[in-house]
Amino acid sequence: MGYENGEVHIRWVDAPQKYLAIKMHDAQNGAITSVRFDKNEKYAITTAEDGLMFVYQIDSDNIRKEALFDPFAG
Repeated sequence: MGYENGEVHIRWVDAPQKYLAIKMHDAQNGAITSVRFDKNEKYAITTAEDGLMFVYQIDSDNIRKEALFDPFAG
């Protein structure tokens, strides 16, 4: 998901309340216009109103582990 403040949130399907926040675009002029993943979901590409495009390498295994981590589990 992309937001008007330039943030992108990547959520894991099994734990949608947790997310990875990426803050690369300009907070005042960087409303996200597009977020796309490659076919293997290893890379994400974002564009925004600040005129910039960023490419992120995604570590799906690490995102899944972090999303499912429960600090209160014994």
